[in-house]
Amino acid sequence: MSVLVVGISHNSAPVSLLEAAAVDADGLQKLLTDVAGCEHVSEAAVIATCNRLEIYTEVERFHGSVEELSRRIIEGAGQTLETMLPHLYVHYDDGAVSHLFKVAAGLDSMAVGEGQILGQARAALQLGATWRSARCRSPTISWYATIGEP
Repeated sequence: MSVLVVGISHNSAPVSLLEAAAVDADGLQKLLTDVAGCEHVSEAAVIATCNRLEIYTEVERFHGSVEELSRRIIEGAGQTLETMLPHLYVHYDDGAVSHLFKVAAGLDSMAVGEGQILGQARAALQLGATWRSARCRSPTISWYATIGEP
């Protein structure tokens, strides 16, 4: 199993694409359910803010999973592959864990060091756990160590 993150943020895309990719509460639950149902995904959590949409997963296969997660973001935004793909980013294994720490610490925020993202990351885990798409004690990422007990 490997940790995989596919996302789009203020660092990778213009505001118009971030707005297109944004999800409301119902859209977030649908995205999480869809991602958790992907063939190679065993766990999923989604961080969705006004400045980012990131899908955190534990996967069995890298390539098929990257394509599937990217497609979910692109289709949800109602954009074409050509428009969105250059703005998506992928982090894998150690890079994914490092990225999560950076995000949760507020180091990847528009206002570096802001603390709101920590609560948003915690909420992503809680929603994943509620929908049973995140086990809360992943052997690959210790969410407890990363963002505190939910």
